[in-house]
Amino acid sequence: MRGLASERGGFTLIEVMMTLFVVVVIVIVGFDITKVSNQTNSRTRQYAEANSLTFGKLQSYETRDFTSIPVGDAGSNYEVEDWSAEVNSKSAGLVIDPVAKVYSQYMPGSGSLLKLRVVLDFQYGSETRRIEYATYIQLGGVGR
Repeated sequence: MRGLASERGGFTLIEVMMTLFVVVVIVIVGFDITKVSNQTNSRTRQYAEANSLTFGKLQSYETRDFTSIPVGDAGSNYEVEDWSAEVNSKSAGLVIDPVAKVYSQYMPGSGSLLKLRVVLDFQYGSETRRIEYATYIQLGGVGR
């Protein structure tokens, strides 16, 4: 009888415990991968939104008339606009703690060439990130 009982092919307690251990490890690793993937996806969406808003602001200035853009002294940055509140409202909280500004300056030796910078600083995880676009606007036209 002993020979027949040992040949029946059931699972031993050790085999069940090892299988359970392997399944638990796979589940834990799967949850970690999902968590990292979700964080990466969230940060990518945040960065893409900040980039889109910054570039859109630059384009809105490129379509303005040259004489309608305030400018400081030649060679110095002049803060034209603080658009942080606009970022808050348009991003629906996706862009965290934005500090968004537009700067302009005449190029030295020129009264008809204006450098325009659009800057957005925001919280990105535990760091502060900056997106900055610049263009040149010329009296009578736009240049990049």
